[in-house]
Amino acid sequence: MPRLITYGCSFTDYKWSTWADILAENCELDLYNRGLGGCGNNFIFARLKQDMALGKIQKNDIIRIMWCYYNRVSVF
Repeated sequence: MPRLITYGCSFTDYKWSTWADILAENCELDLYNRGLGGCGNNFIFARLKQDMALGKIQKNDIIRIMWCYYNRVSVF
């Protein structure tokens, strides 16, 4: 069964339900939420690339990304 893997900032992963939780519930998919509050687009992209390189994403997984404001960046 495919998983829903989501990436984004606090709009993706927060203390209460976000669009990722609602989407997973409505589509009846297991959610693997990779969002992180306060992060910028460069962090979101880096996390996606890292997950791909480490083989954390499987063939049938469904990936959804919620990008932040275009000039929001993370320093890491």
